[in-house]
Amino acid sequence: MKVLLNFKNKLVTQAFYNFIKNIEEFIPCTVEEKGCEDPEIILTDFYSLNSEIFSKYPESKVVLVDTGIEPNLLLKTLIQYKIAGIIALYTDLELFKKALKVINEGQIWLDNKYLKRLVYNFENLNIKKFPITPKEKEIISLVC
Repeated sequence: MKVLLNFKNKLVTQAFYNFIKNIEEFIPCTVEEKGCEDPEIILTDFYSLNSEIFSKYPESKVVLVDTGIEPNLLLKTLIQYKIAGIIALYTDLELFKKALKVINEGQIWLDNKYLKRLVYNFENLNIKKFPITPKEKEIISLVC
């Protein structure tokens, strides 16, 4: 599985590159590299996230790596963009591999921390496109 690394910080890019190249199923590449067309997954941070990524790689699944941005901003980004998942920096290797595999299969990846924030802070996000009724809030809280 080809994983495009798209981080603002080159040190973070290199760290992820060195980390991913040792995982058998994954092939890391960067924006600067030739031959990095049509990646299955794009790992990016908030500061590198823009609509150009989605138009340049429409079939790729974009995964946001949480590098410490404000929780509400993170959740707004999840809803505003077509984000396939959020991965925390504290994620261990096995969970990281599992996350990328399920995202590649078409599922969305959020750990419980982000899911709870999303559910409990939904009304504070001020997103008018997605109104949520009191009954829906009740159902969501029972599921989570």
